[in-house]
Amino acid sequence: MNTPTPYEGDGSQPGDDALYQHATAQFHKAMLRKLRRHAVKGLWTTMTLPYLLRRIQMEVAELCAAVAAEVNAEDVEDECADIANLSMMLADNYRRGREVDDDRGD
Repeated sequence: MNTPTPYEGDGSQPGDDALYQHATAQFHKAMLRKLRRHAVKGLWTTMTLPYLLRRIQMEVAELCAAVAAEVNAEDVEDECADIANLSMMLADNYRRGREVDDDRGD
């Protein structure tokens, strides 16, 4: 199993912006890489919330299997990026749907 290593010069303390910025920047790259790889599938704006929830569950199962198999860090990051991207899609669709409801005074 991979043991996390501290980031150079940041002390790896809770609330340390350097740690947050490094980790989120790296993960953002993984998310974009996966989005670009799957761009041929089209945008998520027509995907239903139940469909996206099912896809998130499927990806979580894939992540669990990858971790159990002790695959390399890039493969685990790819599975995590899939989950994050699907979560972003669900949040985006949900937010836009709620905005429509709000516009009608519901």
